[in-house]
Amino acid sequence: MLVVHRSLKLICPDIQSVSELRDGSLLLLIESKGNADKLISTKNLPGVCDISCEYHKNLNNSKGTIYAPYLNTVPNEEIIDELSSQGVIDVYKYEKLIDGKKNPCGVLLLTFDRYS
Repeated sequence: MLVVHRSLKLICPDIQSVSELRDGSLLLLIESKGNADKLISTKNLPGVCDISCEYHKNLNNSKGTIYAPYLNTVPNEEIIDELSSQGVIDVYKYEKLIDGKKNPCGVLLLTFDRYS
């Protein structure tokens, strides 16, 4: 593990932490997107092993809710297009059950790309 950590530090000196996950993969905390991209493009650690790096699916974004009932009928793709300059990458519309039918209630969950 020490050799791997040293090799990673040579590629990206601003690694803040390295954690080993249950499946044996490593989770790296990196400050800047540029250095994260440098690691993602790396295919091997010289003299150690081949590697593959990718962004974590859940840890690289943030979420927030808004109440906007006027968006109930607007398609999610259109909302994402309009708010992409704000870093929005996904929209989920909460629904409530009324008379056995699901209806949007005006609350939207927006997912933001933290690195936008």
